[in-house]
Amino acid sequence: MTITIVIDPNLRVGDNNTLAGFDDVIEGSSDLVAGLHVGVLEPESGLFGDARIVRIDHGKKLVELAVDWKLLHV
Repeated sequence: MTITIVIDPNLRVGDNNTLAGFDDVIEGSSDLVAGLHVGVLEPESGLFGDARIVRIDHGKKLVELAVDWKLLHV
C-alpha cells in the first residue's frame, strides 16, 4: 500500500519542501516515518507525484515533504 498525502503546491518551506497535516494523509497515517517515499496529490488540479518524508512534527501534527515538483503530472 502506498501512502498518499494531499498537498498544497503553493505552500513551500525550507528547501522548497511543503507541509501537510496528519489529516491530509489519505491512508496509513500511523505508518509515517522520516525517509519514507509517499504519493502526493493536489485534488483541485488532479496533479500527483512522488515525495519523501523529510520530518514529522508529532506535536503540531505536520509532515514535511520533499516533493519532486518537476515530475508532478495529471
